[in-house]
Amino acid sequence: YLSAYLCAREVLSDQKSSLVAVLSLFLIPTFAWEALRSQTHSVLATFMASLTLLFFLRVMRHTSVVGYIGLGLAAGLGVLSYYNFALFAGALGVAGLSTGLGRRRFFSWKFGLSVAVFAIVLAPHGFWFLQNNSYLSELAGKLAPDHSVGTAIPVVGGLLSLFLAVVSFLGLLLACFYWFLRGSERLEKSRE
Repeated sequence: YLSAYLCAREVLSDQKSSLVAVLSLFLIPTFAWEALRSQTHSVLATFMASLTLLFFLRVMRHTSVVGYIGLGLAAGLGVLSYYNFALFAGALGVAGLSTGLGRRRFFSWKFGLSVAVFAIVLAPHGFWFLQNNSYLSELAGKLAPDHSVGTAIPVVGGLLSLFLAVVSFLGLLLACFYWFLRGSERLEKSRE
């Protein structure tokens, strides 16, 4: 929560808005309850995403060597925490490259420090991965889809599961935002 607060402080103008942004995480059941119960890998990946975003925002504002090293370290640990983190890091990189300031920061010699730290963090795992490739291929084979049931039933079941996951993940948060926006509209009408 601290890293999320610090990210909010980087982009929001006041402390109250930053606190509201961080406290809104408690309205998402995955963070508020499931994180304590069974999804510790998701908590770690979310923390690393928040920390990577924080260092990214700091590198965009200030070109300190510490910021670049922190960016590489956080991104490397993020990939180690959850392989899908690479999608987040890639999206963050594309977002950074889409602006002139981001391109200047990425094509700076200091960004080489980020890449070097990222590679150093991932190197031991990469060596292990190369040495245990047959074991990992065997594990991946167990995850292959079962084609004996056809394709329509799993697709419908998957879409229903996706819908339920989105509702359970964002339902309370969206309901609170709706309630808050309706309240602010009523307040504006009463002022008129």
